[in-house]
Amino acid sequence: MNLKEVFKQFIESEKKFNFFVVDLLASEYGWPIEYIENLTLPEIAGLIIAIRERKDLRDMLDQINVAKGFSGQISSNLKPKVEQSKEDERKNLETLAKMLKLKVRRIDG
Repeated sequence: MNLKEVFKQFIESEKKFNFFVVDLLASEYGWPIEYIENLTLPEIAGLIIAIRERKDLRDMLDQINVAKGFSGQISSNLKPKVEQSKEDERKNLETLAKMLKLKVRRIDG
């Protein structure tokens, strides 16, 4: 491999890295490309490490919660944040049928 080919591969790797960084930070934080392009390399590296550590921790917590679920011990961090409201399913279906101008027919059984 000659120097020209090595340089070409280096440029391609740099482009891929830039796309990776922009994609990761834009999807993670919603930042525009212009903002991301102004970050320094140490800032980018720190953010990538923080994202990875947070996702690893989330994965570990999910695995713990699955294990607790299988053992019948529901984790306190899985409690519903909002109480589920008790809805009248029949009333909701009748309302939907009226909106769709469908004839409602009850079937017992």
